[in-house]
Amino acid sequence: MADGFRTRALGRWWRRRGLRSRVTITAAAGLAVAFIAADLLLFGALRITLTRSVDDSARQAADQIVALINSQPLPQPVPVTASTVAIQVVSPDGRIIDGSAAADRMVPLLSPAQAVASARTGQAITVQGAPYDLPPVPLSVVAASAANGDIVIAAVPYSAA
Repeated sequence: MADGFRTRALGRWWRRRGLRSRVTITAAAGLAVAFIAADLLLFGALRITLTRSVDDSARQAADQIVALINSQPLPQPVPVTASTVAIQVVSPDGRIIDGSAAADRMVPLLSPAQAVASARTGQAITVQGAPYDLPPVPLSVVAASAANGDIVIAAVPYSAA
């Protein structure tokens, strides 16, 4: 009964408003809905753009190290760009053979199967940095294959965006 009473009361209230008031209220509600929809669309587009930016940064760092491996002996420690958290060079059997100063030398960021799949497809994988003694934020991790069979794993934090 209470719901029926509220509905009738709302209907009476709406009918007591003049045409100008009803049009103004309807237009304001429509604008509010339009602004909310535009905000959600822009937020989604911004999130996608920033995610791609971080993934591309990791991919570029991995490709640069692969180019160094393919052209000359890799310098010690592995050079990294400012936004890159960690670079690991993994042998085909899954052992870490080289890395940047911030990278874990014992545990690869990706399993051998994940590293091979990421190197083949170029797909970024999101991992948490804390288990790898890196900043406790999500990391975008990308792998790339060198000519000698080594796999370069590069990790960039999403906070870089």
